[in-house]
Amino acid sequence: MFLASVLFPPVGERDLAADQEPQYPLQASEGTSKELPGPLQMEDVFERVEVVKEPSFHSVDVTVYARDGAPLPGAEVLIFLTDGSRQSPSVKAKTDLKGKLHVKWLPDGPYRLEARHELYFPSDGQNFKLPTKAETMKLETHLVLGAKLSGELRYSDGAPLVHGVVRLSNQEEDLELVLTADANGDFASETLVPGLWHVEWAKNIHASAEATLRFDAAVAPGNHRRLRFTLPDTTQVGEVSAKVVEIFD
Repeated sequence: MFLASVLFPPVGERDLAADQEPQYPLQASEGTSKELPGPLQMEDVFERVEVVKEPSFHSVDVTVYARDGAPLPGAEVLIFLTDGSRQSPSVKAKTDLKGKLHVKWLPDGPYRLEARHELYFPSDGQNFKLPTKAETMKLETHLVLGAKLSGELRYSDGAPLVHGVVRLSNQEEDLELVLTADANGDFASETLVPGLWHVEWAKNIHASAEATLRFDAAVAPGNHRRLRFTLPDTTQVGEVSAKVVEIFD
């Protein structure tokens, strides 16, 4: 018994001259055919497949400082993707005891960095773009120290006064704020400019404050002061004349 095998070169190579190298792929169109002698005909078909580029990921080191240069632990860092594809932050985390945060696995794209802290003014948005030439992008931001006022509206029996209005004004800075107590009678300001703030309580935004429910509270940089308005009792809310305010840090 005689066994033999025959090897056929690819279609595109069969009529090549001896000194002509085959080119791959054999053709760029989606299909081609080549006439062969005899009844046997062959066709090479090449499907065009779009190769999707694998996304690359990057690391970012963020350090948050106070204005005096001291690292700021516990600062909240937010990183937003700014291409319009999402509104919520891609990263929301807090700095460690050295004011640092290491972020991994950020894909290519434009971003905005923001930093916040309870007693500091929020940072201005800092824009950056990935990829970058550096293996790890290093970002720094500095926060300005402020102050805060919060407190509670209570009747003498301890019941909360719901939805009362607290007005804050600072004549030196020409600032005015209106705070509304929540369902528990609690209210809180955003970060304030340190200084002397005039505080008053009223039943609603259009009502005038009673003279005994007006006072001045001084807040130093980094100071969070809580206020407690105490009213006679729940039966006299329509004609409250007042009681004193307690201030405690």
